[in-house]
Amino acid sequence: EYTCDLKREKDADVLLMHKRDLNFKQLETMKRNFEQIWLLWHDESNENSENINKYKFNWTITYRTSAEASLGAYGITIVKEKPWSHQQLNSWIDKQFKKRHNQAVWFVSNCRPQKRLKKFRSFRHHYPIAAFGKCIPLNGSLSLNARAQSGTACGRQSSCEKLYLTTSKFYLAFESQTCTDYITEKFWRTLSVGAIPIVSGPKRENFARIAPPQSFIHVDDYTS
Repeated sequence: EYTCDLKREKDADVLLMHKRDLNFKQLETMKRNFEQIWLLWHDESNENSENINKYKFNWTITYRTSAEASLGAYGITIVKEKPWSHQQLNSWIDKQFKKRHNQAVWFVSNCRPQKRLKKFRSFRHHYPIAAFGKCIPLNGSLSLNARAQSGTACGRQSSCEKLYLTTSKFYLAFESQTCTDYITEKFWRTLSVGAIPIVSGPKRENFARIAPPQSFIHVDDYTS
């Protein structure tokens, strides 16, 4: 049984606490029942959480596969009961994928991680990339024959975003962190719209562990 009724906290076998919603002052005044399991839910990467250790949580639930409870916080792979045959897959490629523009697309708003911006600037000299967001300067996406104009309003969840995701062959699913197992909605959204994610961040084996076989391109697969 699961409940959000705080009046029943003393009788619960497990107390689940979300890191972002924790009231640490309240936590310090709680009289702990040491027969209970304290379960910390933390789904963000690279945050300063040193003060968390003093509360002696028993278990964690995070994006890390090594956590006591590891959930697909951003996405999971579900194996079809009846996989497509090679004929069905090739038919989809011929009818759908080959119609897409021979370009990659990227939506980026967090400008702090400079490594992925550097990779973008390098890639656009070799392959067309339609890029949008405050990190992209005016005309910054006009590489080769990319079918996009940088600076165009193309916000999250907009029809413009959907259009580029569903008509481009690739998406730059560059994570902001290199933390182990930190694979966010960028990757899963790309797969869900039928594009191929070009990934950067965690090591290749992190993606291979959870993704469909041969479903992505990792930048570390290439030396230049």
